Order: sequence, then structure tokens, then C-alpha cells
Amino acid sequence: MCTSYARLLADAHDPSHPAHAYFRERTAEFEAYGTAAIVGAQAVGEMRADLGPAWMVDPSIDMAADIESFLRLLRTEPEGSKAASL
Repeated sequence: MCTSYARLLADAHDPSHPAHAYFRERTAEFEAYGTAAIVGAQAVGEMRADLGPAWMVDPSIDMAADIESFLRLLRTEPEGSKAASL
């Protein structure tokens, strides 16, 4: 199933492919969801809003923890499951 999906996604990169518009819309929706999740978390203080490239030179910024917080938003598996640990 994953192989078929990956092939369809790759083939749909061609603008003439029938699924091209679907995957462009799906990607845009995912990006909008991710952006809204980050902006929302920043608005309530759950995620830093001042990260730019400063995280590379400021050891007080725990970028790994910020990324893990973002990944938790994306997970559909319960915490502790094999999929949730990826």
C-alpha cells in the first residue's frame, strides 16, 4: 500500500497527471494545518516564536524539544505505541 501511494505521489508531480491537483491541494492543506498549529502553540506560549536561526548558536534553545512538540501534534497513534516513537 505504501509503495503504491509513493508511486502515485511521485507520478502526480507531473502537472498533466490526473491526481496532480489533488496532491497539490492536499499538500497546501497540510502546510496550512502545520502553520496554524505552530502559530497557535506560539500564541499560548507552548512553542517559542523567536526561533529563526538563533537556535543554532544559542544553547538555551532546545530545538529537539520544540520539534518533538510539533511531532506530537501530527501523531494519531497513542503515546507509547511503536508508531508514536518514530
